[in-house]
Amino acid sequence: MPIFGLALTLRSDADTVERTVSVLASDPRVELGEHTGWRLPLVLETQGPHDVQRFIEALLEAGDVLQVDVAFAHFEDLHSSVAAEERRRGPEA
Repeated sequence: MPIFGLALTLRSDADTVERTVSVLASDPRVELGEHTGWRLPLVLETQGPHDVQRFIEALLEAGDVLQVDVAFAHFEDLHSSVAAEERRRGPEA
């Protein structure tokens, strides 16, 4: 499964930080680091390489995250992950 290390830059108010941490903490794919100011590090474990793109887009669309930096990406066993995702999506995708 691809694993990504991300650093989020949040809007600069305490309510945003609290809300974002709460939402992300409930996501089983996410392991949060300790936030410093408006920055929040996290590790995201995905089912396939396209999941991180959808995750980042959803964060940015929600409006509380201003920027997402990808610190690392680990694609162990990528071939089987890609094949599994393609089977899940079906031939139309």
